[in-house]
Amino acid sequence: MDTTRLVKIEAFRSEFLDNSRDVFVYLPPSYEASSRRYPVLYMHDGRHAFFADEYGDSWEADRVVDSLASEGRMREIMVVAVSVVSSRRVAEYFHPHPGAEKALGVDCRGDLYERFLADELKPFIDSQFHTLPEPQHTALLGASAGGVISYAIGFNRPEVFGNLGVMSPYLVSTDLETLAETPMVQLHEHKAPLKVWLDTGSAEGLLILPRHVRDAAIRLKKAGFKQGEDFAFYLTPQAAHTQQDWSARLHMPLLFFFEKMAQPVRLELLGADEIALTETDVYLNAINHFDTGFALSDLEASYIVGNSEILEITPEGRLIPKALGTTTVTYQKHGLCATKTICVNPNLGPLATVRLEVTVPPETPTDTRIWAGVELPRLSAGKYGGTFRLPRGLEFAFKVSRGMGKNERSRGRYFKVEDGLELRLEVEEWE
Repeated sequence: MDTTRLVKIEAFRSEFLDNSRDVFVYLPPSYEASSRRYPVLYMHDGRHAFFADEYGDSWEADRVVDSLASEGRMREIMVVAVSVVSSRRVAEYFHPHPGAEKALGVDCRGDLYERFLADELKPFIDSQFHTLPEPQHTALLGASAGGVISYAIGFNRPEVFGNLGVMSPYLVSTDLETLAETPMVQLHEHKAPLKVWLDTGSAEGLLILPRHVRDAAIRLKKAGFKQGEDFAFYLTPQAAHTQQDWSARLHMPLLFFFEKMAQPVRLELLGADEIALTETDVYLNAINHFDTGFALSDLEASYIVGNSEILEITPEGRLIPKALGTTTVTYQKHGLCATKTICVNPNLGPLATVRLEVTVPPETPTDTRIWAGVELPRLSAGKYGGTFRLPRGLEFAFKVSRGMGKNERSRGRYFKVEDGLELRLEVEEWE
């Protein structure tokens, strides 16, 4: 990191929240030698924008923005990274919403955090730095709970934040035993003067279900947002709920907000190879790749089905099975195409039985709780596991964990739920 362009504002005080936090301001390479003004990206969970610590890895936002600008793919921008008050993170990142406080176990104070950002911090930044203060030059971005607060603040304050980066948003809390769902935020169905990037990883397990994020995307499209113009949705293949995965695609919302013109170069057509005749909530993921590194999942796609008596597909990619059999599906756009084969199978159900078992190192404390995509009960000394009924096709990318920031020393694991799947994992060493 080039620390000469990093300004640390220590203990910035919020009267609305009655607390203080550090704020980091990253300046573009030309800042000191130029009198020009710059667009600004505000990032939640701000310390992780530039630094790794015991709670997580770095997004390396300085490297990403400098690389994009130096390669001519994006304008130079400033980054304002807003640290959290650790004990108040969850409370500050959620607005009051029916059921949310009970599910989270906190008093939601997102309305006060919104006032802190819009009415205290941004005016200060605009007064001290060479910013372009207008909403069309101001972006707000976060992941998980940070994605939720970006979404909520943006729709409440479009006159302040005109670009929203909503990554892996925690829109719904899912009970891991009953699979009951509690909405965490109000989904908006009105058009606002905003540019919205909305994404999730396909392998975030039960924490962030792609269908919740896709539903929010479809609502935006129905409200009048135009795909590729002021709205983009991306279902990221095999991406997990980690800083590494968010960092790996950080360039995409930045290109969407601040890029030069891009040209399509490749299509992908991903999704289920099999579907039950009775299923109604299975989607394809039609991805457009561009020459700048930008990508989006097409919710306005045109499909050609080889045998329309077996299958229909909506523009959003929802599969509508009509009869048993196998057919091809072709996706065409920009003079490009991608094809896959889909089977309507009579022997599939919505849930599948999966057996997971994890062996941990001998020095692991006996009262440790273990997660391998889902929490695993203790079976015996050094062994955790169980049998689970999970939605078929659900993807998990993870490291075996024994708590926040306490993961196995491994490159990571991946599995996709299918009937009869048995995984026996061994943790050789904890990080």
